[in-house]
Amino acid sequence: MRFFLYTVILFFLYACTPSHTNTQLVTAESLMSQYPDSALQILQSVVHPQELTGRQQADYCLLLSQAMDKNHLSLNDSLLQIALAYYADRSDLTRKAMSYFYKGRYHYTQGEFKEATLAFKEAEKWAVADANDDLTSIIFNSLGYINKNELDFDKALSYFKQSFRVSEKMNNIERAVYNLQEIANVFFYMEQPDSVLHYHEQLISKLELCNNDQKAYVYHCLGIFHIEHGSSDKALEYLQCSLHYNDEEIMPYTYAALADLYAKEGDSEKTTYYLQKLGSIDNGAFNITVLESKLSFLLRTEASEEIALVADSLVSAIQDAYNSILDRNISEIQEKYDNKSLKMKHELMQYQLGVLFMLFVFLSLLIFYFYRRYKNKREAAIREKIRSKEAELMTYRLQLQTLEDEMNQGEEERQYLLARHNELEEKIRTKTHEIASYVKLQTSLSQYEKELEYKSSVLQGIEIYRSLLDGENRILQKSDFQHLIIFYTLLNPYFMGIVNNHSSSDIEKIISILYKAGLSRERIAAALSQEADSITRRKNRMKNKGFDLDQLIKLG
Repeated sequence: MRFFLYTVILFFLYACTPSHTNTQLVTAESLMSQYPDSALQILQSVVHPQELTGRQQADYCLLLSQAMDKNHLSLNDSLLQIALAYYADRSDLTRKAMSYFYKGRYHYTQGEFKEATLAFKEAEKWAVADANDDLTSIIFNSLGYINKNELDFDKALSYFKQSFRVSEKMNNIERAVYNLQEIANVFFYMEQPDSVLHYHEQLISKLELCNNDQKAYVYHCLGIFHIEHGSSDKALEYLQCSLHYNDEEIMPYTYAALADLYAKEGDSEKTTYYLQKLGSIDNGAFNITVLESKLSFLLRTEASEEIALVADSLVSAIQDAYNSILDRNISEIQEKYDNKSLKMKHELMQYQLGVLFMLFVFLSLLIFYFYRRYKNKREAAIREKIRSKEAELMTYRLQLQTLEDEMNQGEEERQYLLARHNELEEKIRTKTHEIASYVKLQTSLSQYEKELEYKSSVLQGIEIYRSLLDGENRILQKSDFQHLIIFYTLLNPYFMGIVNNHSSSDIEKIISILYKAGLSRERIAAALSQEADSITRRKNRMKNKGFDLDQLIKLG
């Protein structure tokens, strides 16, 4: 039993030594590239990380940030500040560059693109000085994404091309392919199809060396490009190739693209087949994609009753997505403050409890042994000292009580009021920050609601316009005017710009739109519940005001 207790104590003391922590950090760093989950587990097993100092503390914070990022966990700014504070003035260029890089990654995930750019540029300086091609390539790629998000396509192209060249130099085919795909995507956004095709050819030449997930993604992007440019056969070929590699993340979007492609070609059987495949995927995130594809198909088939049902479902799905934003915000706030500590406590709980219990038992036995050994020898002396000290203590208490009674009673009240004042000021600052946060959230939600209302109005305008073109005996209500005007402004902004400059009346705008759409005077009068002569008179009044509608329609 005694041997077992000694063994436990020695093990516990060894686990707490700096040399053992160094071993854990070295092991975690060696596993980081290929086994980031194992590296994270090792780092989370470090006992009392808050007691680390100097280089050990900085290495631990940097490696833990790297492992969290590779395992798709939220980064902790406090950890990165510790690493930066240590390495900023030291000659270890690799760790200095990595510290700035993960600082940039933190700001990027927070949507703080300006701060992220500054951190990435600082990381780039030290990575280039260190000739660290691997990190340099990742930094260029990150800067490319920031500029693409900011719609600065020229800078985005420059950074993606730099990242591609460094990846080629390292013979990192997977990263080179990702950068080629991003270059092609940027040219797609810039509406330069020839450049897109050029980089797609380079992509295809390298795909044989890539994994199946990357092949599925690239072929999907190729298919989408050819759908947009009307090459149905090539689009079908590439989308089928994407399905062949069976990537669960890309597959739903490929099903949606195939459904849309066959719907455009009028193949209702295959369209229905891929819509059913898409709907069978048990993932609520794709619900909006499914409903959008179904609505696009039904609009072509003119199935009015089903269109209404699917449109209602689509509005409900968008509302659910809107509500989920609030839930996600709440969970992100909570995760930010307690995710890391809760996870570490859970994983270390059993190990620490067992070791600490054995240590407690051993120390208790040791204390009891010394207590029994010296008890008889020191008992009398201790009792005498206690009596002496108690007498002195009583004297000091009487003196202290006298002094306290003589002190100014107002001092106590002043201290209380001062403490209360500081407490209220702190509460005011806290509530002010909270109100500002909720005002910002409310503004964001209001903007999102306006976008939903605009998209809903466009959909209703499409339905009204389609029904009039199809010859349906539809009578327009005043509530229909704005939907039709919003949709037609999106369809023909040039024509509507001229109409808006010459007319402030909704009825005149509607008459202009219906004439432009090719409807006869009688059809327009029927849709507006007016006499045909009334439409002619209004048109003449418009002409007298300098707005020649017939001439404008001829000009386009």
